[in-house]
Amino acid sequence: MSVSSYDYSLLAVDVYNDKPDRGASSDLDGWKAVEFSPQNNYEVDGLKIQVYQKGDDYVIAYAGTEDFYDDVIGADAYGLVGGGFDGQFEAGMAATAEALAFIQGDNDRANITVTGHSLGGAHAQVSKDVFGLNGVTLDSPGTSNLLANSDYQAYKNQIQADYSDTLSPVKIIGVRVKLNK
Repeated sequence: MSVSSYDYSLLAVDVYNDKPDRGASSDLDGWKAVEFSPQNNYEVDGLKIQVYQKGDDYVIAYAGTEDFYDDVIGADAYGLVGGGFDGQFEAGMAATAEALAFIQGDNDRANITVTGHSLGGAHAQVSKDVFGLNGVTLDSPGTSNLLANSDYQAYKNQIQADYSDTLSPVKIIGVRVKLNK
């Protein structure tokens, strides 16, 4: 089974909900939110992450900008525009590593991808850079300034080293999206 662009968009919207749909729902085209509790509470940094499952396909979804201070001032302005390494991206890498370990512990045949809208799309792009995950982003502001930051690179190397035994090998699938004009 492969994840469609439509599926990615459904999940990128659902992750904004305070309580994502926990059961398979016709509104989510059969996807269900998985009960995943990271060891740390990353929402204190303004980060919202949710794991969804449909068969052997798993999507890690990230919500975008919601909170003015944590998101707009911190991650959006300082991290993406200014090229600083905001704590929300640090928390995002750690939460994604935990999500990958959780998924792989649950299903060794898991196909794992990512999605997100706006700031959540930037988190998905960082996940591609750190963990090699593919997926679809919606209206992401881009991450080139952040990815060039030396503090980001150092933390990326630390995360990859800390989770190398747990996450190796990560089985990923690629998705190619064609947009009609």
